[in-house]
Amino acid sequence: MTDIEQNSGNYVPPVLMAFVIVHYRQGKTEDAIFWFNAGRLRAQFNAVRCTDISARSRTRPHPKNAQGTY
Repeated sequence: MTDIEQNSGNYVPPVLMAFVIVHYRQGKTEDAIFWFNAGRLRAQFNAVRCTDISARSRTRPHPKNAQGTY
């Protein structure tokens, strides 16, 4: 768990989401919320920068881009 916290940039969003479950089960709700948002934002960022347009359909657009423009 320490490696994930210190090197979160080396992990894909599903790993961060699994980390959410661990924190939640340990009663660390604030940490779980932090890692949930980190995983969600990382997934959105990855989808937007991906050259495969279909990857964008798996995440919600940022409210600024609610019209679907990227």
